Amino acid sequence: MSKRQRIIAVGGISGVGKSTLCEYVSNSNPRITYLESGDYKAKIAAEVFGKKLALLDERESKEVNGIFIKGLRENFEGENLLVGLHYGYYILRGERIQMIGLLPEDFLGEIDQHVLVYTSEEEIISRRRKTGEKKLLALDSGFVKSQLDHEASEAAKAAKGSNGELYWFRNDCGLYLSRSIFRRGISDLFEEIGRENISPHINP
Repeated sequence: MSKRQRIIAVGGISGVGKSTLCEYVSNSNPRITYLESGDYKAKIAAEVFGKKLALLDERESKEVNGIFIKGLRENFEGENLLVGLHYGYYILRGERIQMIGLLPEDFLGEIDQHVLVYTSEEEIISRRRKTGEKKLLALDSGFVKSQLDHEASEAAKAAKGSNGELYWFRNDCGLYLSRSIFRRGISDLFEEIGRENISPHINP
């Protein structure tokens, strides 16, 4: 009997460094395959709803995520599948901002482990500016703080729903400045979590 593929969800708001972390981990460990979910979910959104991913409402977003999560083991190979995603997001309704959850409860059992990447509001705003972000809302410290809080809340719900552990990964200085730290445990991340960098069940 073949070993069950392990799926690790890595979440965090834009600018927090989750893609950089996932790329580094997968490049350091051939047993880990990194899957950036955006392109795949965009294709599902277009096929099912005829919409761009960013224009979906909460119900539609959860349905797209459910289809994506349910199909992971069927459509993607790899002993350990590292999936970058958002646990939550926001919708602008006129002048009102609505925070929504993105992961459907029905499919949380497919995910074996959860890692939430986080950092300070100031660091996120700095990274967003460097990537050309111009939306004033995305560069507002109060809004970024609310994004971080909401993502943490949704990640905790998801971990509880899948009976898995939620690990927090603080990424303040970026991987390019801290590779020596990561080499002490990140290469075999999710096999035996690097305790110096990731702490289970600790809300920062």
